[in-house]
Amino acid sequence: MLVSGNWNYYLLLTIASLSSITYLYYLYQLVKEVNQKPLI
Repeated sequence: MLVSGNWNYYLLLTIASLSSITYLYYLYQLVKEVNQKPLI
């Protein structure tokens, strides 16, 4: 039970960190693209 709970927790943590890294990377690419183009 304890091992299963730990495994589930680590799996959730891995998924959360992967998704946050992907989100930050996407946001960075978006900001870079916007900065290249003139706003006006």
